Amino acid sequence: MNAATVSDILSAAADRIEDRGWASRYQQPGVTISDAIAVEARDAHDADAARAALLAAAFDALKSQVAASAVAVSDWLRAPHRTQAQVVAVLRGAAEQAARLPLATEERRSL
Repeated sequence: MNAATVSDILSAAADRIEDRGWASRYQQPGVTISDAIAVEARDAHDADAARAALLAAAFDALKSQVAASAVAVSDWLRAPHRTQAQVVAVLRGAAEQAARLPLATEERRSL
């Protein structure tokens, strides 16, 4: 993949969970949110530093999206009644938020 952005990574992670299911502490099988984001970041760029930067930026965007509910991402994910649809919606919301960043910022995040 060339010039993937944070928004691309988060959108692809949402698609992966939507297609394969979401694995949580309470339900299996499926893909964890961390694995979904990590796989998309891994496939996004050839350089290790660029992949690491994309991964960190994607998790920052996720954290920012979940922060609206005033809890940590890990606590939000561990809620017993959390659904796959909610996880996908948060990933898509984070992707939309990342896409709205000023162009210069988003270009830096695409490395």
